[in-house]
Amino acid sequence: GSGIAMAFADAGFPVALVDAAPEGLARGEGLIEAAYASQVRRGRLGAEEAQARRARVTGGTDLGALGDADLIVEAVFEDMGLK
Repeated sequence: GSGIAMAFADAGFPVALVDAAPEGLARGEGLIEAAYASQVRRGRLGAEEAQARRARVTGGTDLGALGDADLIVEAVFEDMGLK
């Protein structure tokens, strides 16, 4: 889900990244942070723009954060029982 979140943030949309487990949320946020940092290091993105994009992504473990969402993308890993 981190890549999907980044795609929307890159396009200028606010993103609520929600995971039921705090560990999963931390992992997703860490992947996003690392990806933006890598883009800055490689000169593909300015530090200010990376920070602005990262700021568009908020995280939480409460589905209530999605209450005002216009679009929800489900990106749970491929576990049909969970889906």
